[in-house]
Amino acid sequence: MATPVSAIPEVSTICSALVACSQPAVKIRDALRVTFRSGLTRPIAWCQHQLYQLARMAQNVRELICDALKKDLGKPKTMVLMSEVGNIIKEAVKSAEWLPIWGCSSMQQAVTY
Repeated sequence: MATPVSAIPEVSTICSALVACSQPAVKIRDALRVTFRSGLTRPIAWCQHQLYQLARMAQNVRELICDALKKDLGKPKTMVLMSEVGNIIKEAVKSAEWLPIWGCSSMQQAVTY
């Protein structure tokens, strides 16, 4: 059954809601850009630390991830731990270990945004 036209919100209402929701995201984006442009993210040690923190976060919130994927997709906990959380941890740690090789000066390219 089609949605009655009277039930569809006005475009201005939708746009106002989207703008209100996006304000925090814009502030976060702007702060991240300032951080990137400051050069803080260039050292390999900083990048490695971030990757290790990602692995640690996946370990710390693994139960929340399992619960969410069980609720949303019906995935069993064991499958989530092996195929989702385990891969996040494995790839983050592996990437942190390889980062010095990938980041050697002969491979670096300047990136500007």
